[in-house]
Amino acid sequence: MLDLAAITADTFAPHVGSNFTVVVEEQTFLLNLKSLDLNGEPPPPNHPFLKRQPFSMLFESVDDGGLYFPQGYYTVSHEALEEVQLFMVPLGPGLEGAMLYGVVFS
Repeated sequence: MLDLAAITADTFAPHVGSNFTVVVEEQTFLLNLKSLDLNGEPPPPNHPFLKRQPFSMLFESVDDGGLYFPQGYYTVSHEALEEVQLFMVPLGPGLEGAMLYGVVFS
């Protein structure tokens, strides 16, 4: 499992446009990483708490059959990464009707 403290935007940036899998109560959801955006300014050197540039990711469900899952912590997997536990928030349907999910790292 990926260490949340070690994750940076660079961990996910190469995978924008690719699919991730989330299993929720025996239901598998396929999510496409639509975008990754840097937020705010990088933390100052030697900051006692902030160790990475804040960033956010936007995932879009792929062929979800109209189902979505509530906000919460979920294990997310990708073929090129170790599994990672993310707090995901449903943001509502996008322009094409598929559910969008947000993830923020500060």
